[in-house]
Amino acid sequence: MAGQKKADGSNYYPVGIEFSQPTISAARSMIEIKRVAGMEFVEVEGGMFEMGLADLHFSQPPHWVALSTFWMSRNPVTVNQFVQFLDSTKRDHPKSFVTDRLIDNTVPVTYVSWEDAIAFCEWFSDISNTTVTLPTEAQWEYAARGRDSRPYPWGYELPNSQLARYGQDLKAGQPVNSDLFSHVSSPFGTVSQLGNVWEWCLDMWNPYAYRLRADGNLIDPIETNGEADRRVVRGSGWQAPVEHVHSAYRCRNLITFRGQATGFRIALRTRMT
Repeated sequence: MAGQKKADGSNYYPVGIEFSQPTISAARSMIEIKRVAGMEFVEVEGGMFEMGLADLHFSQPPHWVALSTFWMSRNPVTVNQFVQFLDSTKRDHPKSFVTDRLIDNTVPVTYVSWEDAIAFCEWFSDISNTTVTLPTEAQWEYAARGRDSRPYPWGYELPNSQLARYGQDLKAGQPVNSDLFSHVSSPFGTVSQLGNVWEWCLDMWNPYAYRLRADGNLIDPIETNGEADRRVVRGSGWQAPVEHVHSAYRCRNLITFRGQATGFRIALRTRMT
């Protein structure tokens, strides 16, 4: 498919796809929440956005990506939801996947590896008769930024404690109920995509993935030529410094890693009516 440059000569994008962005208020007025097997999902309508950021090393260069419509879990998977999976499948609870400090089981689950998250997706697919997986890195960033490629799900205001959970003390901090930030949801209605917990993505880690995409028409990309034993995490956690709290910030962990600020949310591929 042929392509062209923007009017200013930068940022390649495909021809034939309308690029338009509703206002924030109009976008939010169209948000529809559907419940599937006890979890809430929001529709992320397909479109285009500029992925990446010139000022972040592993997020360079910015490039245009087109995505098909999908559904994203409104919140990260909670402790209660993950315990249901563990009990149903008779799996052992990951060591210290909750801590002595954690007293609210509605907070995002942590101490979950990529392998644990994939197993949860397989279980949820079975009980819901849908196809669920981790979001791709492109899906995750698009859900957070919208078509206008805003730096933060809530818009352009710099992060603060009313907008995201970050910068907490390692010994005393913990995640919080993500609905505390429902007033600053993304354009598609996802909640707490920045701060609180790092979120696993499906993609293999490749620090130079974006540089290899130069001048290409990218539709529903997923990185499969990276390090198979390391996967992308996005969103920053409750202990992260403010410099990591950006929708384009990329990081990675081993697929067996279970961290005190690492969780996940899920994407549903089956079209819902």
